[in-house]
Amino acid sequence: MKEHLQSNIITKHLAGLTSAEEERFIKEWLSKNPQHAVTYQVIRSRFMQVTANVNLASL
Repeated sequence: MKEHLQSNIITKHLAGLTSAEEERFIKEWLSKNPQHAVTYQVIRSRFMQVTANVNLASL
């Protein structure tokens, strides 16, 4: 469950919708463990794919 919540905050971050508190959480979370950066990049990659598909669909 905690991982699900983290991915939701990261998704909000990528969309530019996070609060200052959530931004601090992301920075702290990334600094705690190098594996978190890998997780972040996986979520970011998927987010970029989805948003690209949405943009293409709106053409």
